Amino acid sequence: MKQKDVLLLRHIIDFFNDVGQNEHSRNVLLTYSNYGKDVENILATLEENTDPECIALMMEFLLSLVKLKLAALTPLYPACIKSAMTWVPVEQVCSKALALIRSIIIDSRRTKTSAEVLTEVDPSVLMLITNPEDETDGQNESQNVEMETKQAELMQLFQEMIKTPALKKKIMQSFSEHAMRRLFNRVLDNEFSAAGDWTGNFIQNASTNLYIHALALTADLATNHSNWLTLYSELLSRKQMQMVMALALFTGDGEVKQKVLQLTSSIGFPQECVSAVAVCMKELEPLMLVQSTNSNVLEVANKTSLNYAGNELAPLFSIAQEERLDAFLAKLESAFESNQINDIPTSAQCLEGIKAEKSILTGKLNEMEDQSKKAMFIKKQEIESLKKIVVEKSTNLEHLNEKLMQCSNELEASNNKIDILSKKVQELDNERLTAEKKATDMSNTNHELSKLLQKMKDSLSKKEQILEKKNAEIETNQGDISALKQEIQQMVQMLQTYEQTISEKEKNIQRMKTELVDLSRMRDMIFELTAKNKDDLNSS
Repeated sequence: MKQKDVLLLRHIIDFFNDVGQNEHSRNVLLTYSNYGKDVENILATLEENTDPECIALMMEFLLSLVKLKLAALTPLYPACIKSAMTWVPVEQVCSKALALIRSIIIDSRRTKTSAEVLTEVDPSVLMLITNPEDETDGQNESQNVEMETKQAELMQLFQEMIKTPALKKKIMQSFSEHAMRRLFNRVLDNEFSAAGDWTGNFIQNASTNLYIHALALTADLATNHSNWLTLYSELLSRKQMQMVMALALFTGDGEVKQKVLQLTSSIGFPQECVSAVAVCMKELEPLMLVQSTNSNVLEVANKTSLNYAGNELAPLFSIAQEERLDAFLAKLESAFESNQINDIPTSAQCLEGIKAEKSILTGKLNEMEDQSKKAMFIKKQEIESLKKIVVEKSTNLEHLNEKLMQCSNELEASNNKIDILSKKVQELDNERLTAEKKATDMSNTNHELSKLLQKMKDSLSKKEQILEKKNAEIETNQGDISALKQEIQQMVQMLQTYEQTISEKEKNIQRMKTELVDLSRMRDMIFELTAKNKDDLNSS
């Protein structure tokens, strides 16, 4: 990388990726123990290197390492994010840097390091590439593809970032639904049909990826925001977007197809859109069959040519490497014609190898062209028969579409019934909750009453014991009372006897008083008589 040998770096990274795809060799890669130190050295070198092509290749290499899910790289995730963020504004590196950032954010959830990783993500830097309206004007096809690739990676990165509330708020402040609408203007402002030029090439392209990922991001934001839901519904109602989804189902990679299928279960995705996409697929099917046939012809020709050449000379490069080599040669030729050959890092050995490989590839290409012409002549008749098959399949597809519409209507009726039953279930559930609440209250009341009853039973038991004691005391007192009554009766009898005796005594006393009075009178009379006698005696 210090020598800025792009071709050598490309070969090294391709070799590493090929090794990583094999399960056995992948396990061997995982046994290497110095990933952490080596990645630190790579990050340090990235700070010194200024060649965009080298940086882009190293971002791709770091992405391959992240996909290995190495524990030694987890502490270096923030540093990798920081390094990638510095290269996001650079056009040649942008898409690779965004892919690396997205992959690290996804893996950081597995390693529980999201907080540390997300601190290095700067949404303001990402917003520099969200407005493509002015940049796409005047660009050639390759530049447009690169721009769309960047934006597709950005849409996927936003999808991961909005899963964090703090980042979601920042993104929505800077990237509104109006910005998203501008992103779709290029496809919405054109009236497309299955017969148009835009469907002439069914090879997977960056535009399809971009619009599907952008639509998926819109669907995620539409779950909680009415303005995004309005945009989402408007996009789904447009024929252009329905064609894009149909084309993605035909030509997209696994991830794109998965996102299209996931959209059907998102909030705000109408049943009518499913039918519309099916109609678009019906319109595209004949062209897809022809395109597929042509691709098969080329594939047969390629295999025939490769088998023929394989006995004489084994290929030095894979097909993907050959394509990159052709692109590099075209770049060299362009630079040579514009007298800029000094600006491209090359070496004598590299040029000799390229010339030799170019001559080999040219011979192979000529052989492949001859074989393809023969195969094309053979396949023309097959194409005619395939057209008949297309007509038959189209008829079958119409029948299936009618069944689909019937099933859709039945499904809609079932959904309505489900809604009604759901409301009833909700009402019954509310009644159940009310009954459960009442039962809980009654259970609590019953529990309190049980406690009170137990207390009363305890109190009653104590009172019964006291009552038994009192009854025993009463029985004892009744015996005493009976004895006292007998004693009182005896005393009453004695009292009566005493009263009778007293009455008799009083009578005796009265009689004696009367006698005493009589005796007093007699005494007085005696005294008087005695005194009179004394007087008489004295006087005599």
